[in-house]
Amino acid sequence: MKADHGKNPDNPIQLNSIVASRLFLNNLVNAKGYHILYHRLGSLPLKANRPIIDHYEVMSSDNLYDDIFINIYNEANDWTPPAGYLFEDDLVDITYFLSDYESEELNESEIKIDEKYLFKSVFADDLKEELAMVGSLPPLERFMHESSGTNGFRDDFPYFQIREIIMSHIMFSPERMEEVISSINPKEKSNFFL
Repeated sequence: MKADHGKNPDNPIQLNSIVASRLFLNNLVNAKGYHILYHRLGSLPLKANRPIIDHYEVMSSDNLYDDIFINIYNEANDWTPPAGYLFEDDLVDITYFLSDYESEELNESEIKIDEKYLFKSVFADDLKEELAMVGSLPPLERFMHESSGTNGFRDDFPYFQIREIIMSHIMFSPERMEEVISSINPKEKSNFFL
């Protein structure tokens, strides 16, 4: 695997459908185990010897931005995360919100993830240690239980998703919302043209 796997439109992640790309992204965490938010900026136009590539903007809960490129026009899926990312140990089941057509399109038996690409969670030995671990998490990660995003473009990314996550959380309060929102810095403009 090349170092720019998934980070360069000329070396995109190889998947076979939009459904597979959603499953792929919804199960990514960064190398520290922090969840991600994403939205699709659009598709890069055809280029000589290159199919249409979907361009996703990604932000991890520790406020690091990235670009991920996916080619969804393959016969098979390559479940290899881009550099700096792993998959959650337990894959998130997205089949509950798929249409019948999408469910048929996703062949779960094709999902083969090498053990080395799974993030292994560290569990605390006691409640005091667990509280210290939670207290050291970035403010947004304290509210995130899974990675999520949209296959469409949002000019208010990632703020609309952050608001939805916090407002639906049992620990919601306007103060917590303000704490998390104020901890997020916007991304500098991308060098890639849509």
